[in-house]
Amino acid sequence: MTQPAVTKHLRALEASLGLALFDRSANRATLTEAGRRLHESADLAFSSVESELDRIDAEDSVFVLAANPGVAQRWLVPYLDGLQEAVGEAGLRLWLFDREAEFAQGGFDAGIHAGDGRWPGLDSTLLFPEVVVPVAAPGVADEYGLHADSPADALLGVTLLHLDPTDRPWMSWAGWFTHQGLALPEPTRAVIYNNYASRWGPRPTRRRRATTWPGRPTSTPRRSSASRHG
Repeated sequence: MTQPAVTKHLRALEASLGLALFDRSANRATLTEAGRRLHESADLAFSSVESELDRIDAEDSVFVLAANPGVAQRWLVPYLDGLQEAVGEAGLRLWLFDREAEFAQGGFDAGIHAGDGRWPGLDSTLLFPEVVVPVAAPGVADEYGLHADSPADALLGVTLLHLDPTDRPWMSWAGWFTHQGLALPEPTRAVIYNNYASRWGPRPTRRRRATTWPGRPTSTPRRSSASRHG
C-alpha cells in the first residue's frame, strides 16, 4: 500500500472516531495519547491472532490415534515406533477412550475400535475378525477340572471376571453363553472391572476365569480402524 493510501485510511479512521490519532507537523507525525492506546490494543490483538494461528498450525502437525485402554496397553504400544515412522514429520499422540460416547465425540485422525464399523461421519475398515475364548490360571482350571475341550456349561459354576458393560462394546459373559446356547444366571456376587486390561492382575486370575482375545492381531476382536472425514 502506498503512503498516500495509508494517510487517506488513517484520516478516515480519525474522522469515524472523532479523535485525532496523530499530532502532525510539516515534517513529522507523532501519536497522540488516544493514538498510542489504539496502537497498543491493535498490536496486542494482532499478536493474539498470530499466536492462535501458530497453535492451530502446531495442532495440524500432530496425528491423533484413538484407542481403548486395553487395545493400547496389550497390543498397540509395541507398534508406536513404527506408527511414528508412518506419520512422518507429524507428531503422534495416543488418545485413550473408555466409552462409546467418548469415541463419538471425535477429535482424532484415526481410531481402533470394536464394532460393526457403522459410525456416523467415519470411514471404517475391518482389521481382524473376533475370536473370544475363556481362559483361567492353571490352578483354577485344575480346581474345577477344566481343560481345552470342556463344554461351555462347565463354566456355569465358576466365579467369573466381568467387564462393566455400560456404554462399552466388549463381549460380556452373558453374550458368550448366549452364543453357546446357554443362559448365564444373574450372579449374586460378581467381580466387575471397568476395562479389559485391569482384570489381568495376578491375584484375581488365580481364582477366577475370564474371556480373552488370544494371539496376535489376526485373532483379536471385530476391531475396526476408523478415520474421520474432513
